[in-house]
Amino acid sequence: MIINLDEYFLKGDKWLHDELKNLKQVIFPKDFQLIVNYTSDCYYNDESPGLAISKLQEILALLDFPNFFVTIVTTNTQIEKDLEKVKDLYCPYESALTKKIIAGEFKKILLSGNTTCILPWIHLYVNSQGLVGTCCDFNNDYPLGKLTENTLDQIANSDYMKTVRKQMLTGLRPSVCSTCWTKEDSGLPSARQGFNQIFSHHLSLINQTEIDGEFKNFKLRYLDFRANNICNLKCRMCGGKFSSRIAKEENDLYGNSTFIDLKLTSAEIDSTLSYIRENIDYLEHIYFAGGEPLIMEEHYKILDLLIENNKTDIKIAYNTNLTQLSYKKYNVTNYWKKFSDITVGASIDLIGPQAEYVRSGTDYNEIEKNYDIIKTHVKFTITSIVHLCNIFNLPKLQQHWIVNKKLNPKNLSFRALIYPENMTLQILPLTYKKLATEKINDHINWLLSIPNSESLVDTWQNVLQYMNAKDQSHLLSDFFRLNDDKDRIRNERFEDVFPEYQTLRSYV
Repeated sequence: MIINLDEYFLKGDKWLHDELKNLKQVIFPKDFQLIVNYTSDCYYNDESPGLAISKLQEILALLDFPNFFVTIVTTNTQIEKDLEKVKDLYCPYESALTKKIIAGEFKKILLSGNTTCILPWIHLYVNSQGLVGTCCDFNNDYPLGKLTENTLDQIANSDYMKTVRKQMLTGLRPSVCSTCWTKEDSGLPSARQGFNQIFSHHLSLINQTEIDGEFKNFKLRYLDFRANNICNLKCRMCGGKFSSRIAKEENDLYGNSTFIDLKLTSAEIDSTLSYIRENIDYLEHIYFAGGEPLIMEEHYKILDLLIENNKTDIKIAYNTNLTQLSYKKYNVTNYWKKFSDITVGASIDLIGPQAEYVRSGTDYNEIEKNYDIIKTHVKFTITSIVHLCNIFNLPKLQQHWIVNKKLNPKNLSFRALIYPENMTLQILPLTYKKLATEKINDHINWLLSIPNSESLVDTWQNVLQYMNAKDQSHLLSDFFRLNDDKDRIRNERFEDVFPEYQTLRSYV
């Protein structure tokens, strides 16, 4: 059997998935071998594996298609490094795909353009695994460093950070920032674009960078620090890495204890707080997220540090589920009254029982009560994520908060989910995409009659473009497989909560 991987960029993920799935359903004879012709690929940078060979290995792993049966026939004389890398990323338990080098030219296409992001010049992100990234969207497979091996100051000035800056300056795409490239290629706004706007007053720092990426004036001006994965909810689109309750559930379901009791050591926390203290005069913006930041003790330690150093005029932003305002001896509203610039972004995607299904542990009525408590002390926003579960109902939430809660449309924002792929809008069958498009267009027409709704209209139009740009319906079975596991352990049923999807399962 032969597949021409060079067709991937013309035919897409579903084509490749279906080709491999059809082969997987065949009973392999002893001498079976899948030949994959491979003479060109697209790359983010000189160090990254190709996008097509990465997707091939990812889908093989998804389908439990053994690497043993696959041979890559290629003109790429450097293929061995790529095959080892994609094996480590997607199926570390197997041997790398077999290769056969043939004569001829390999077409290596480096994707390039404007890729500069201000964050590598002003920011470090620390997650609860002790990994340091360019921002909270960073690719965990390409961390800038680890707190167990280096200090934050060393990481900020490391050879790897220099490489990231150099790649951006030359228009290449650092692998650590792959989430942004995925969004931008899909026509969605990325974190990179947003941060360049927020910190536009620091863009001139980029001009002080040496040709090799050396930047001698790094100061921590923006902080995003997450010491653990403690969370009181189990959101369907989240995972154990960001929720202690999901980590426990994943352990109960699959015996996966990777993220149980996930937290930095006291030494790592002290080291990070010390670095914050050293840069306190330069700090101008802090972002708290989680897990759930309002039930993390380190969050309050940082607020205390800011108060002690008279930094109460600093910009502080939150991503919170807003289900509780107190934790142990702390009441967050007492803290917020001491600061002049607090923005609370509440993660609210649905109303009522549907909200409680998608974000298990939520009491939606309690969220609205908490909003009434804090609305005079902070700038309040709703930051939603649109995905398979709420595409038909997010318009209802937006209309409720605009009409009934008198929230300015400027204070509503949302983004399309792109990970996990098995919950994105792109996995909907065409019939449902058409119904969703009608629903969204009706909502857009309503928004056009509401002052200050321009940003929401633009985002909905981008979401429509993203949803219809790609057919990922082959991942629908993966959605039901994983969602049914959660339904079983939580004693819930997807179709009971979302009657609009009574026939969705028939498309698997």
